[in-house]
Amino acid sequence: MTFLERYWVDSPKAFEKRMKEIVSLYPDKIEPFELCKTASGVSVPGFRMGRGKRHVFLLGRVHGHEPSGTCGLVALVEGLANSKVPDTEKPFDEAQKILDHFTIRIFPLVNPTAAERFSTQIKDSYIGNLASSAKNFEEWLHNEYEPILHEPGLTLKKRRPPYFSPEELKVLEKIGKPIGTLFTEDGVELWKDWVNEKAPQTRALKQVMHFFKPVLLVDIHNDSPPTRICPPTELRDEDAALYQSLGKAVYDALERASIPSSRRVEPYIKDIDTHQSVSWAYNNLGTIQFLYEVNGLSCKEHMVLSVWYGVTALLLRIMDKLSTST
Repeated sequence: MTFLERYWVDSPKAFEKRMKEIVSLYPDKIEPFELCKTASGVSVPGFRMGRGKRHVFLLGRVHGHEPSGTCGLVALVEGLANSKVPDTEKPFDEAQKILDHFTIRIFPLVNPTAAERFSTQIKDSYIGNLASSAKNFEEWLHNEYEPILHEPGLTLKKRRPPYFSPEELKVLEKIGKPIGTLFTEDGVELWKDWVNEKAPQTRALKQVMHFFKPVLLVDIHNDSPPTRICPPTELRDEDAALYQSLGKAVYDALERASIPSSRRVEPYIKDIDTHQSVSWAYNNLGTIQFLYEVNGLSCKEHMVLSVWYGVTALLLRIMDKLSTST
């Protein structure tokens, strides 16, 4: 099985098949569970690894057209389970230490219905297939992507509402245009739903995080290049050094793997974050929270490995800092 056959599982069907294989190989390391069901009753899968006292939450595919979270987290699950680095088959000696230190809850497919929509529209869910002829990502995004996929909410002349109203959903249904894959099947933009709590996924995640109070939350997305890791909006001064240190650890790991990155640690959203999409856990639970924007136009291998190297670097760095502080 090639690297991409193992990890580029962009459709929900391919993801489910591969994860069943991995769980069957390492049943003592991976515990599958259901976070919740979507508005239309589709299961949102979760996977628990480790038995440490400190909790970690990893999210992927909040947006259906951003497959790196799904694919990269599958590689992370298997790599932690078999203690091997996915791209080289070299031993990953720190895997057991991570699992001893943390309890990790991994949600590779937070928005399964949007992922299904996108995977049926675009081959391999890989937007680079469409963008290759564009001069740059932004030109392609505005001139090709939205008209082809009606992304996101273009048919109602609203680029990115937090959610569609029932009346707007009726308009979309009447004119026969699909909801863009930023949205759930009932028109909720999950990334902007942390205040409104319209979606079952948001309510379930907040409830579980309130209970476990994770030390780390990483929300993995795709964006235009380069790959970058972003702290919360309005980061407090006393936390700036920690976030810079953690960001540097991520970028150093990517550099060692020859994966290009930004090397800048700055908020994705500079203005006050009214929907708390990138700051909720930080503001409410004191969680170390990152938005991880993987280059969605890089090769598929790099997209998967950006998640593997970035997340493992964060876990090891945080583990080291916590051990030192105690």
